[in-house]
Amino acid sequence: KDSSSAAPDASTMGFYDAKSSATDTTSGSSQFAFKPSSLSDGLMAVASRLLRPVWYKPLVVVTEGRTLYRSRKLPITSSAKVELLLDDDALESVRGPLIALQNLMREVFAPAIKTLPGIQDADKMEIDGEDTAVLISRSMQQSRFLRSSNDAKGYLSSDLTDIAKLVEERNVHSLYRLLSRTVQLLQLLGLLRRAQDMLALPEVEWGLLHGLNARSQERVGALLNSLMSTGMGNPDTASVESENFADLLRKQAYLFFSPGARLSYLGFQTGAAALQQAPASNQQMRLRNEASKFLKRASKYWHSAPLITGRLLHPTDKEEHEKLARRAMDDGSPLARASQLLFELNDIGGLVDLCLTAAANFTGSKSAFKREEGDSIPSDMFTWEYDLYHRNTTNQRDSDIVGSGVEVTARDAMRTCHAILFHYLLDLLATNRHELVEQMLSICAGSKDSTFLEALYQHLIDKDHVDTLLRIDSEHLERWLKGKSKSSDREFELTLLWRFYILHHKDTAAGEIMWIRACDTSRKLALVQRIEFLRKALFSYNSFLGDNTTQLSLPISRVKTLSSSQGTVYPTREAVEHALSEVKAKLDVAQIQQRIARALKSIPSVSPDKMEVLESSLLSVSDLFNDYAVQWNLFDIGLAIMASCEYQDRDTTDMLWKSVICQELLPCATKSQVAFNFLQTLSKESILTESVTFCAPGRPLHDDMLLFESGTWVHRLKERVAQVGRELLGKKTDYMFPLDFIIMILEGLREALDVAAGSTSEAWPLNSVIEAGASYSSVLKCYADSATEEDTLIGRAGEAKRAKKIENIREVLVHWVRSASRNDSLSGKSNVALEELRNSVRMGGLLAQIDMYMTPLESLMSEEQSAVEALRLEFAALKRTIEDLM
Repeated sequence: KDSSSAAPDASTMGFYDAKSSATDTTSGSSQFAFKPSSLSDGLMAVASRLLRPVWYKPLVVVTEGRTLYRSRKLPITSSAKVELLLDDDALESVRGPLIALQNLMREVFAPAIKTLPGIQDADKMEIDGEDTAVLISRSMQQSRFLRSSNDAKGYLSSDLTDIAKLVEERNVHSLYRLLSRTVQLLQLLGLLRRAQDMLALPEVEWGLLHGLNARSQERVGALLNSLMSTGMGNPDTASVESENFADLLRKQAYLFFSPGARLSYLGFQTGAAALQQAPASNQQMRLRNEASKFLKRASKYWHSAPLITGRLLHPTDKEEHEKLARRAMDDGSPLARASQLLFELNDIGGLVDLCLTAAANFTGSKSAFKREEGDSIPSDMFTWEYDLYHRNTTNQRDSDIVGSGVEVTARDAMRTCHAILFHYLLDLLATNRHELVEQMLSICAGSKDSTFLEALYQHLIDKDHVDTLLRIDSEHLERWLKGKSKSSDREFELTLLWRFYILHHKDTAAGEIMWIRACDTSRKLALVQRIEFLRKALFSYNSFLGDNTTQLSLPISRVKTLSSSQGTVYPTREAVEHALSEVKAKLDVAQIQQRIARALKSIPSVSPDKMEVLESSLLSVSDLFNDYAVQWNLFDIGLAIMASCEYQDRDTTDMLWKSVICQELLPCATKSQVAFNFLQTLSKESILTESVTFCAPGRPLHDDMLLFESGTWVHRLKERVAQVGRELLGKKTDYMFPLDFIIMILEGLREALDVAAGSTSEAWPLNSVIEAGASYSSVLKCYADSATEEDTLIGRAGEAKRAKKIENIREVLVHWVRSASRNDSLSGKSNVALEELRNSVRMGGLLAQIDMYMTPLESLMSEEQSAVEALRLEFAALKRTIEDLM
């Protein structure tokens, strides 16, 4: 009781100087040692004698079955044999004296047993270790320091006395822990012997009791959870006997049978009763709700990762959720069985709450577990026992060791909780139970657990349920999709956010995100991807403008917004129209760039670097025109570039058209001086460097040289003009198809061909411009204006020119009338030529114009009278035909 060098009396406890004795004459330092009281020593001796029969002695022996047949794959063995070495009488003979000692300690040493010596906060209490004695209280660290210290200075006699009392109380408290655990384990063995013979209960998993140690609390709890939940869902096998058994576990093995196991039992029993009721009846709904509440409360006690996962080997992170769920179901996870019960009862909300509540046990949160009201504890159980044996220890260890070398982590348990939920979601999707799917997703979307939500999103994507995912109206999902699109270059993931905006009628935001993706220079995207993004942006803006209702959208950078009186931000129509025109222009240029890339692929001389830039970025119109179109003689694409940016320069346009025409002719040779002169003039005014060769009489012609007189180029040129014209006409870019200029060039080539070949060719220039999409009235006007210009010529040459021009006008009218007379009723299309003809007669005075075209015929010389008369008759016949078509 004091700090003198003399040892305390044998009947008292205290500290004494272990070095200051008769046999130790060393002066100076002192070493203090604790001397327990005789009462404490007596308790230890009695407890040791009573524990001796079961100390280091196996009570249950599990013998593996012998091999019956050994195949190449797996050997076939007999069932394992379980032997209980103590019968009920032997267990009672060992347990009785221990219970008596336990009761005596509860009565006599209540202050040291009912509370934790030296501490009030149960959170600071540690579980006893296996190899080293872990102090119950942080305050006990003082005594450990004192016993190991070589210097007792600073400690008063009263301090040493208080510390000695705490050490004594700790020893008594620790002895009581040992007694209570031993008693309850022996009582548990007796109850499990009884359970082995009860038909209402499944077979006891004795293997889980093999190799128990101080860290095996969760394994025993897993055994009891499995025992009280498997088979309890069937009311046919339930009985008063099983109910009494559960109550005995709660009273006699409360250190191992947690309130969670009791709640699981009640939940399964109530759920099974609900299944026996009429579907959707009031009675079933009441029982279903009760079962859901019981199971949810029970899930808060499922802190063991192996209990959730099915106690199997550590799965890999890449293992599919479906395999995790199936594993838990096959191995008796209470969470899996409870989820199945709630699913059969169509309690989707309860199923989701159950899985997410269980998953919350493994999130790593440091918040202490709080017991709910109604989770009563047995009257004999101390509060500290509850906090010690039934608290959540998941956060204290990274993993739970289950048997020899089997490890399951908290992450595995959390993934299994999610996997079970995903399993039933896919089941609903596969059976097209859309209402329940929407209910489940709505509840899931309200979760605050980002880990779960992201796992849900990715699972739906992996299982090809993207449309289902994108129907979730969630800001969290929107943020997740934004992050996913930023971290990926795959078109599928880049367009997920766009599809989300489209489904939720955020069209301007959808258009903006696709515009940003298309123009993003930081990403190495293929040109075809950028074009696809621009098309999606175009579709989005058009969707907004085509919807008469006001659409809520996100405020975006390129679209100005307008605030309503309620404060909601809406995009203005004018701003969206401006953005739409910008996207259209960009898309037109991008499609032209794609044409250039396709055209240059077959040209080996194009550098790879230039092709890479062309195929992976959006270039400006000036770069496309100067560095690609003109440089590589892509003249038709040059015209398209000018049209896309609405650049009107007649000189450049004429030069490009001459180059387009010369590209189909040059290089070539001719024996006609007239053709040579015309072609020479035409080639000098084009961009091409190829030339025309005059082949004098008797001069040999190269085999690979095109002869102008052959006319083989006519068909190619006709198709080329028609093709380029169709791209330009009717799209507000008619100025890029200068009809008068093109007709003049083509008719000049026709005339040169007729002179060189000595024959008259068909009206192929007329067919070219008509197939390009030019209207008959505009073509007729061009030919008529050309005829008027030739009126200034005099003499025989002038008359021949005028006659030729009038003949061309007749050819236009004949072609027009034939097209107007064609019957298109079978094809279901309207006759455009006929409609244009009627409009020209009614509004433009076409018949009067025909009379004017005939006037110059009277001034022709007498030797041409026969031809003149024939033309006059043909014009008259055309007038009558036109009148009939009216």
